[in-house]
Amino acid sequence: MPSFDNHSKRRFINFVLALLVTSFWVLAPQTSNAEPIVLVTGDYPPFDMQNSSDGKRGFDVEVAEAAFKAVGLEAQTSFVPWKRAMVMIEKGEATAVITCAYREERASFAIWSDPISEASVTFVIRKDQKDLSLEGVSSLQQHTVVTVSDYATDKELTGLGIPHEKVNSMKEGLLVVANGNAEVFYVGTEAAKFVAQENGLSSKLDFLPVAGAKIVPFHICLSKEWPNYQQVNDQFNEGLKIIRQNGEFARIRSNYGG
Repeated sequence: MPSFDNHSKRRFINFVLALLVTSFWVLAPQTSNAEPIVLVTGDYPPFDMQNSSDGKRGFDVEVAEAAFKAVGLEAQTSFVPWKRAMVMIEKGEATAVITCAYREERASFAIWSDPISEASVTFVIRKDQKDLSLEGVSSLQQHTVVTVSDYATDKELTGLGIPHEKVNSMKEGLLVVANGNAEVFYVGTEAAKFVAQENGLSSKLDFLPVAGAKIVPFHICLSKEWPNYQQVNDQFNEGLKIIRQNGEFARIRSNYGG
């Protein structure tokens, strides 16, 4: 074995230290310099809230950003019309859309995270219409119906061949029914009740359960056109587990009455 003088030993030690430092930076996660995660969503209170009076941004928005933050990724959320959000995901102009239900037609351009929230559906009617015969979705065939354009309820009614009119927002749909221009607004329960309360319409409306309807889980839908989308989804799911375990998820939910 060759011998080393003091100078050679110092050079050898410095070389090993430099090699270790270089290896650390190559192997360590580069979260601080990672490309920001671009999230988009529509205005769908209380899940996604664009212009709330108290500054809240929505349960799903806060959860999504917190989950990414938990794994060292910066997430930035923008509010856009829902149709635009889906186009952005399809083209890879955003990482993911928030509050996204599973739809077979989306599978060609998106994948789904673990669930972040859930929703039920309701028939919204005027309080003076309690004699309406409403049970399952098929009973809507006998009534004038509205729902929000491109929402899951719109897709469902179209698929079932049930005639209906489309509105552009939750508030518009509630007003259409409250003003007597349609009999039923078919939409998500939690969002409809929240918007009705915010706009002083709760006293004019009833929210009826839909027989046979299932609870719909919401996710973030990640674009297959986004770089390393599967890895990003794995990171998000890991972050979601972390905030469920450390209490952040429950804290956020409590701010929205959950």
